[in-house]
Amino acid sequence: MMIRKWLQPHPPKREKPPRPRGYIARRIGVVIFWVSYGFMFLVVTVTVTTPPTEGIDRPLEAVVQQEVNPATKPEAIDFARNFTAQYFTWERGKKKEREKRLKWYLAEGLDPYGGLEMENLASDSRYLGSSVKRVEEKGENRAYITLSVIYEIKGGVSGEGTGKQYVTIPVEYNGTSYGVYELPKFTFIDEQTTVKAEETKKNLKQAESGTAQNIRLFLETFFSSYAEDPKDKLAYFLEDKKHLNGLNQAMWFVEVRRADVYEGEAKNQYVVVCEVVFQDPVSGARFATNYDLVVEQKDQRYVVRSMDSD
Repeated sequence: MMIRKWLQPHPPKREKPPRPRGYIARRIGVVIFWVSYGFMFLVVTVTVTTPPTEGIDRPLEAVVQQEVNPATKPEAIDFARNFTAQYFTWERGKKKEREKRLKWYLAEGLDPYGGLEMENLASDSRYLGSSVKRVEEKGENRAYITLSVIYEIKGGVSGEGTGKQYVTIPVEYNGTSYGVYELPKFTFIDEQTTVKAEETKKNLKQAESGTAQNIRLFLETFFSSYAEDPKDKLAYFLEDKKHLNGLNQAMWFVEVRRADVYEGEAKNQYVVVCEVVFQDPVSGARFATNYDLVVEQKDQRYVVRSMDSD
């Protein structure tokens, strides 16, 4: 049987049909197309679903990274004031004592007396107080701190009395401590303000004279209650919940010195700009202050809808 099968002729092998020209190139093109399409789809999906955090994070990072000059911080100002207290304190004939006090503040190499000529001093001085007038940056870790200083003089050219000077203290922070890196500089500051008082409401129309007079009379009652009455009684005249505590008898009402009444935005509503005088019950001193009120007429009576003190 095996010999017979072996002797039988074998069927011819089938040949694969020839592939058309460009078949492989077309298959490669199809693969490249679907890979490119999948990549594009992935990119679009990630772009759409990712929240836009970059535009938000960058400004916040910039704010966090911004550093404050250490020579302008409150600690530096305290240092300058402490130094000034020692700088404006001296006694004739006590050079060593002054040098010992100033060495904690002055940078190495500066005059140990802070520039004060200790020889032939004609006066003694005692520091009384100071106030900060100006702080100017002079580098990453340096600043000029200008103070107004009051001190008491004994002896001297003009005899005993108090003096006032404006002095600039050059302060530096080296990473571990503050120091005065230059001798103090005397200067002058004109403290007269250039700020102008806010003018009375320009674009508002004056209320009718009879109404204005009635509101002025109401203000006398209102401010008397505002100064002295408890919250429940004051609420009858005042609707502004932020001010319902009033002054709680901390001050006494004296008078409404001035009251300008204007028509408000709504009917029976008025804007009132007034100056009111109160008295301190302890010292008896009187103080004038300004208020802006919105007054409304409700049920034949006036109420203060809102109030702001300047």
